[in-house]
Amino acid sequence: MAKKAKKIKTRNGLRLQTVNPDAAGIDVSGTEIQVCVPLDRDADYNRQFGAFTENLESICQWLQGCKIQTVAMESTGIC
Repeated sequence: MAKKAKKIKTRNGLRLQTVNPDAAGIDVSGTEIQVCVPLDRDADYNRQFGAFTENLESICQWLQGCKIQTVAMESTGIC
């Protein structure tokens, strides 16, 4: 079973504890892909890409450069 993130109190409010610091998140839609890496991996930690092969190759290069080991993807659609 996956680890559950714990809430941590900070002076700026609550935040979630990092469970996997080497993970990125990807949201896939029909025309674009949003990719987020941890804040300390890149100044531009949330990027938008197109949905073509050349864009997928760019995503791979960026994730490798950010030392990402794990990716969680989410994709929704209309039936």
